[in-house]
Amino acid sequence: MKTDFFEMEVKKAQRKFNQTFGGKIICDLKLKQKIILSICFLGNASRKIKHAKNKDEVREQIKKFVKTKNLLNSIFSEVENAQHERRHHADPEYCMQKHPNIRSHVHRKAG
Repeated sequence: MKTDFFEMEVKKAQRKFNQTFGGKIICDLKLKQKIILSICFLGNASRKIKHAKNKDEVREQIKKFVKTKNLLNSIFSEVENAQHERRHHADPEYCMQKHPNIRSHVHRKAG
């Protein structure tokens, strides 16, 4: 059976959710719940779009689908960036690369 664009996008969102939140023990449960519901919306919208007899009838549904997909991608990127920052926050070498002036600031305060 041929997989259409919308089904592929739903599967991408599911994979991205699992990659982003799969290994996290602690996370914002409300955010996680909203993301799961958004992915469910994408799945339902995908089926409605696929089975519509007239594509003009689902034009608004397609707009909502794309808007929701883009919002999810944005959230996934933000969460991944925050995880990356936290992971490297304790690494002094990374902090020095990210904030090169911190050493002189720390020495001035200490001295």
